[in-house]
Amino acid sequence: MTDPQQADFAPGRRVPLRAIVGSLRRGAGDPTWIEGPDGIWRGSITPHGPVSLGLRVERAVSGDRVVATAHGPGAPWVLERLPRLLGADDTIGEFVAHHDVVAEALAAQRDWRLGRTDLVIDALVPAIIEQRVTGRQAFSAYRTLVRRYGAIAPGPAGQRGLRTPPSAAQWLRVPSWEWLRAGVDAQRADTVMRALRVAARLEECVDLPTQEASRR
Repeated sequence: MTDPQQADFAPGRRVPLRAIVGSLRRGAGDPTWIEGPDGIWRGSITPHGPVSLGLRVERAVSGDRVVATAHGPGAPWVLERLPRLLGADDTIGEFVAHHDVVAEALAAQRDWRLGRTDLVIDALVPAIIEQRVTGRQAFSAYRTLVRRYGAIAPGPAGQRGLRTPPSAAQWLRVPSWEWLRAGVDAQRADTVMRALRVAARLEECVDLPTQEASRR
C-alpha cells in the first residue's frame, strides 16, 4: 500500500463540496464514489495511473479549507489539480445572469463553482452511455461495466469497495456482447469505441485553446 499524499485548498470562502463535485457521481451505486464520515472518496485513472482521492471540508469563520488525501501512482497529478477540481478557474464574476430564475439561483449559491477534472475519457465514456436512456438505465450499465472491468482503487478506500473505472485500453477490451449484457446498445457502444481509439488525442484537448479543441 502506498503512503498517502495530501494537499489543501483554502479559497477564503465557503466551499460547498458536495455541490461542486457531486456531478461526477454516476448514480447512487457508482463504484467509483464513496461517501462517509471521512468525506468523499473518488477513484480515477490519471495519465500516471490509478488514484483514490479523498476530500473533506474543515469549516472556519475565515473560509473553508478542503483537505485532500490521495493514494496511488496518480496522487501527485490529481493533487496538483485540486484547485481546478474545486472550481478555482471558474471566474464567476464574469458570469451575467440574463434571466430572473438564473439570477436568483446565482444569488443563493454564490460560493458554488464549476470544477474540472482534466480527465476527458473519465467523463466521456459515461456521458455516451447516458445518451437516449433514463438515468436509472445508464447508471446501472456503467455500474455493471466498472465492477466487471474496473479495478480496486489504491489505498484503504479500495478495501471499502471503491473502484477505479477502466482505462482507455481496458475499455477497448470490453467485448461487444458485454456492452449489450450491461444494457448499452450497439450504437452507443460503437460511439464509445470510436472515441477510445483516439483517446490520447482527445485527452490533449484539455490544454488546447477552445477553438482548436472544438476543431479536434
